[in-house]
Amino acid sequence: MPIRFLDEPRATDPAPKAPADPQDIRFGLQGLTFGGAEEIEAGLRTGFGLLGDYPATVADIRSQLAAARKEYPYRTTAAEIGGAVIPTVGLGLLSGGTAAPAGLARMAAIGAGEAGAYEFGTGEGGIRERLRGVPEAAAIGAVAAPALALGVGKVTQKAGQFLDFARRMKGERAARAVEQEFQSVMRDSGMTADELIDAARRGSIPADMSQTARETLRSYITFLDDPMRQRLLDRPAELRGAAIGKTQEILTGDVDANVISQFSRGVEAAKKDASDAYDEIFDTAGKLNAPVRAAAQRVLNSAPQAVKDLNAMMRAKTGKESNLITKGPKGLVKLNRVPTLREAEYIRRAINDMKNKAYKDGKGGLGEAYGDLERTMRGLLDDASPDLSQTRAVWSRIEKNAEHFDVGRKAFGKSSDDIELAFEDVVAQGGDALAAFRAGMMDAIRRKMETGRATSLPKLLTNMEAKEAKIFQTIFPADTYDEVYDALDRAARSQETRTRVLQGSQTAETLARRAEQGKGIIGDLDMGDVAALTTKSPVLLARTIKKAVSGIGTKYSDAQKREVAQLLMEENPDLLEAALKDKGAFPALQKAALRIAKSIETGTLRGAGVAAGQVSPLFGQE
Repeated sequence: MPIRFLDEPRATDPAPKAPADPQDIRFGLQGLTFGGAEEIEAGLRTGFGLLGDYPATVADIRSQLAAARKEYPYRTTAAEIGGAVIPTVGLGLLSGGTAAPAGLARMAAIGAGEAGAYEFGTGEGGIRERLRGVPEAAAIGAVAAPALALGVGKVTQKAGQFLDFARRMKGERAARAVEQEFQSVMRDSGMTADELIDAARRGSIPADMSQTARETLRSYITFLDDPMRQRLLDRPAELRGAAIGKTQEILTGDVDANVISQFSRGVEAAKKDASDAYDEIFDTAGKLNAPVRAAAQRVLNSAPQAVKDLNAMMRAKTGKESNLITKGPKGLVKLNRVPTLREAEYIRRAINDMKNKAYKDGKGGLGEAYGDLERTMRGLLDDASPDLSQTRAVWSRIEKNAEHFDVGRKAFGKSSDDIELAFEDVVAQGGDALAAFRAGMMDAIRRKMETGRATSLPKLLTNMEAKEAKIFQTIFPADTYDEVYDALDRAARSQETRTRVLQGSQTAETLARRAEQGKGIIGDLDMGDVAALTTKSPVLLARTIKKAVSGIGTKYSDAQKREVAQLLMEENPDLLEAALKDKGAFPALQKAALRIAKSIETGTLRGAGVAAGQVSPLFGQE
């Protein structure tokens, strides 16, 4: 059935004689121009008097408007008010519906101004005559505009409540509301959806990614069930174990903790193996030749201390001193026979120890002299027994690697500059030295894990202001450092989340976020907020989002709040992607509906001004 205005004749009524034209377009333009459309039209038709009779044309148009107003009072009034309202609604939609004025005083001022403008525009005569009715129309507009706008505001408020009710009643949309709340929280974290999803694929949860997210989850503490709390407790240890395991795998080639303990104890085991090899070589060696006897006698006479060392070594090994040496009346050493390979090697070791001590004591000349003696003995023995030479090289590597391992174990006790220099020296010595050095540092890391610093260690190794983190970066292989750093960082963040959420005290931020829980996604934004949304300032954007969150939505149920908390703890990247990226049709519908409602509320003020201007002449009639 077609819509019929109240003042239009019904089909059953007698046809009126020569009905006036409703003049809908003209009345719409009258509302748009505050009653000045007839003068504009006449001016365009007559060139403002240059091409025709301007006053007569104005009078003719006004006569037609008066006839139409008399014939169709409701229709023409509606058209005129609509002309005032519709453009404002359109502008409101383009601006997001955010231009709705707030405050009774402002509403009254707008209504007074527009009613006065309409009265002036529709008046006849000169400026003085037109101004005569303006005060009265302005007074009426000041009262009528707020009343009409507030009435429409109640309607738009009910519309918002209805949309929220529909969202809660439809189960799928209730879940959508939870997702929207979660999206709002994560926008405050400063991370994009893709960054959050990628972090989840690598083992993080949204609450790990910012202090804002942690504070929000802390505000939901009363809605966490036992499994959720337990998961917060367990995650740090799991991630910490994974990070330390990966670190050990790269530094030692094995994730087994026994590798480190074996290395720290394995030096002695390796030395025992080498010592057994020595014994086998000594026990099966043949007799040495005369040049070895002469060289040994010369060495012992040049370094008498070596005699004591030789006897000490022999007592330790065989339980008795060597019968090799006889001292003459002047204290000179005489060898009673050709030494065995063991005796000759012990003499060489005694001279080598004396050389090292001389250098350590700053006696470089003496050390050099002992070095010459040691090299002479070593050359003769290597020629006599190549196996002894190879075993000695093995022993030397064991001792050097033990030294590197020990330096690595003590790395965290030195400055980062000292370790950088030591590390350069180790790298220059080759792969075995580097492996031992890194294994020593891994042992230091494990010892820290066992001494009560496990929970803080990942943060310590990723805090680049700390010397431990700088040392760790220096020693760690560069091509895998980023991978391990990320693993340690995840462990550190998970520990922060556990501590803040389960053990942290209530802060002002926590309480503020608790007050914002479940308030929806649409707020009452003003033009300043719109300007903020067009900038790239994270501070302004965050402030605007917070304002929007405190908008029209209703409080969520406890179950929905638990769902928001669960999303903040979600470890499944696919579920997070659905929650962060699936915006859904309902929120868009909700935004659109509220934008229209706001625009109508804004347009009502303009229409109220026009309506007040139309009724003001009635107050002047007797």
